[in-house]
Amino acid sequence: MYSYRDISRDAASRAARIPVDALDKWVRRFGLGGKRKGARVFSLRDLIIATTARALAGPDRTLAEAMAIVEPLLVDRPASDAVLIVTARAAWLQAVEADWPDENCTLIYVGRNAEELEAALVAV
Repeated sequence: MYSYRDISRDAASRAARIPVDALDKWVRRFGLGGKRKGARVFSLRDLIIATTARALAGPDRTLAEAMAIVEPLLVDRPASDAVLIVTARAAWLQAVEADWPDENCTLIYVGRNAEELEAALVAV
């Protein structure tokens, strides 16, 4: 399930390619993940949010700003053809084949990223 937290800290780190110490910092800073029986656990949603925010962050956008943009848009699992589009004024998810805005924007293939994360978790 998309929001069910059953992924161990080490498996999450390997699948998302985020060092364990960075995950620990993101837990404290952004409330990522949860605890079950004293162990830190993550959901697929947590990992998709983290990897998408990491891809969105850059010289003009902090990780905290990226997390604030991404988290509300990923309440539900993105479709496999979903793209995150971020402009100076708005952010939304849409299908890859839909019309794109006629302005500067950042594109992240969040649906493809979700599928890659799921495959990586199966391999872990």
